[in-house]
Amino acid sequence: MFSTVNGRDFIKYLLLPLANKGESSNFSELMENDAGTKVYADRAYSSEKNRQILQTLGKEDGKMHKTQRNKPLTDEQQQNNSEISKIRWIVEQGYGTLKKEA
Repeated sequence: MFSTVNGRDFIKYLLLPLANKGESSNFSELMENDAGTKVYADRAYSSEKNRQILQTLGKEDGKMHKTQRNKPLTDEQQQNNSEISKIRWIVEQGYGTLKKEA
């Protein structure tokens, strides 16, 4: 399930992909339907291609950083992920409620 939200509590756009699609394959479609200026996303969206999409659209990158083999996150990246988590949990809480009620 993918969504764009207005501020912290209103889902503006919701996309329910087919089960056989990868989680991050719909990133560009989501960005086309998002009027926001900053994008918060989890580690699944942490790719150079997605960062380029954000830069092209003039959106601020709020995606979490993902570790790579033999390359741990820097202290700054870990702090950044922590700050992003404090914002993202609000939306994730809504997903949990939707899944519980389904």
